[in-house]
Amino acid sequence: MNQNFIGTWCFTEMEDYDLNSSDPGTIEFDANGHGKFEFDVNYGAMTCGHGQSIVHFDWEGNSECDSAHGAGWAELDEENPHAMSGCIEFCHGDEFEFKAIKK
Repeated sequence: MNQNFIGTWCFTEMEDYDLNSSDPGTIEFDANGHGKFEFDVNYGAMTCGHGQSIVHFDWEGNSECDSAHGAGWAELDEENPHAMSGCIEFCHGDEFEFKAIKK
């Protein structure tokens, strides 16, 4: 995995979702191709495939205490390596496009 992805990223924006201003949530990537995300009542453990500037992932977790799963992607900002954008997709449900900055 591109070393620039590794670490914890804080969500700064999420389309069609009001993030909690005191705890907006995070998305994390590790060097072993795994990660996780948390925002509000949503949690997912991710298995990642990667390229140089984009990561695709499948995830399993919970949404409002119900089992949930889906896919998503994250892409580094070309001008700022401490910023990314992406999308978390829920199977048969919502898609949340996001922006995040490295913690």
